[in-house]
Amino acid sequence: FVRIEYRSAGRRGGSFGGWKNDYPDCDWNFSIRLRQLTSLKVAPNGRTLRLTEPELFDFPFIFMTNMGSMELDSEEQKALRDYLLRGGFLMADDFWAAAEWKHIREVMRLVLPNREPVELSLSHEIFHMVYDLAKLPQVPSIRAWRVGMTYENWHGPFENGDTSPHFWGYFDDQQRLVALFCHNND
Repeated sequence: FVRIEYRSAGRRGGSFGGWKNDYPDCDWNFSIRLRQLTSLKVAPNGRTLRLTEPELFDFPFIFMTNMGSMELDSEEQKALRDYLLRGGFLMADDFWAAAEWKHIREVMRLVLPNREPVELSLSHEIFHMVYDLAKLPQVPSIRAWRVGMTYENWHGPFENGDTSPHFWGYFDDQQRLVALFCHNND
């Protein structure tokens, strides 16, 4: 399990930790759950890497979190582009509301300039590979869950009041899913 380190600007990079949000507990928990619930062999102690580190290409799956104010320089943009288009897979999670998704799309336009994200519907195979999901999952933080909320309302306005989960995919030229962005999820 590899979590990507990156620079952040503003509130999400400061008090909320940016890439470090829930680190290392989240990584350990995710690795353990993957081993328990699937046949994947995952080392329980995850790693963190910068996108420009050569070891990045040793790992087929990378994870990014709290990307709502992420900043990538041109070297990091190129490294992520190369990683994704050479067969790597990125899962990005824990970003909410319209402004954070807008920012992530702007960054991804620099990473994959000729590609647009596609919203994945429940019929997409990713929701049926390990478990056959009956609805799109939405996981709020423990803070939201404790007060009975399914979403985190402190991230700013939701476009047209839409607090539901959205899953956005980026695809390569062979239509292979190379990145999954889990919007309105923690």
